[in-house]
Amino acid sequence: MTGLATYGGHVPVLLDQVIASLTPRDGDTMVDATFGGGGYSAGLLDAADCCVLGLDRDPDAVRRGQAQASRWGDRLSVVEGRFSTLEQTVNEQVGGQVDGVVFDLGVSSYQLDEAHRGFSFRHDGPLDMRMGADGKSAADAVNHLDEAELAGLIGRLGEERRARAVARAIVAARKEAPIARTLELAEIVRGVVRRSPDGIDPATRTFQALRLWVNDELGELEQLGASPFYVSAIDTEVAAVDDDVVPDAQINVEVVILGDHPELGADGRAIDFGVKAEDLERSLRNR
Repeated sequence: MTGLATYGGHVPVLLDQVIASLTPRDGDTMVDATFGGGGYSAGLLDAADCCVLGLDRDPDAVRRGQAQASRWGDRLSVVEGRFSTLEQTVNEQVGGQVDGVVFDLGVSSYQLDEAHRGFSFRHDGPLDMRMGADGKSAADAVNHLDEAELAGLIGRLGEERRARAVARAIVAARKEAPIARTLELAEIVRGVVRRSPDGIDPATRTFQALRLWVNDELGELEQLGASPFYVSAIDTEVAAVDDDVVPDAQINVEVVILGDHPELGADGRAIDFGVKAEDLERSLRNR
């Protein structure tokens, strides 16, 4: 891979499949809707003499991408953006007409690797979990939501069977002192949730639930699905990737179809990339 030095040398696992799915051609305009470490953007730029618009809601990812964009001349631009404003951003940056879009859903590797971001239960850091620079943090949730609210979000977004016990333990711990660190929260959860036979850390589901809540990831997807940009993108190829849960979920479609799933929107609309909407939702939770 030439040009872009991706963060930590990380090359996306499904890069070859995504490139084959999108088939970029000379003169195409492609969108990397989750720029992250820049792996998909670099792959697209290597595959053809195309242009790529990289988007990310994480200011750190945008800064890194912008610092390296000059390696590609005017073929790569990286700007801050999220799913809910994707239509507006694409219209502003490239006039709305694109030939392909790639989404790599969930938390990125570099966010997990950087302890100060607060996503990982394996590294000690502030209990943050914000993908962007604003909004409420995970610390706000565990220290200010009441027990019933905590149990609800951990059970619904994390599919944690012992959500009530976890919420009860969190509330008891915060009475002694605010919960401010990732390892502190992880130990609280491990005190009431047993390690599963497959070795998954007991804190996994609680951390996933908090991340989804903090970043409103399902809400962002629902707004993306409601966007006229996607309903009308008849000539746009779309690749949606989640290599943790649906390893072959790089989907080549000509239009994004709206399906039914009540948790992705009040009107029951969800994004359908050719996999079941509930699988898409679950894939976000299990990153």
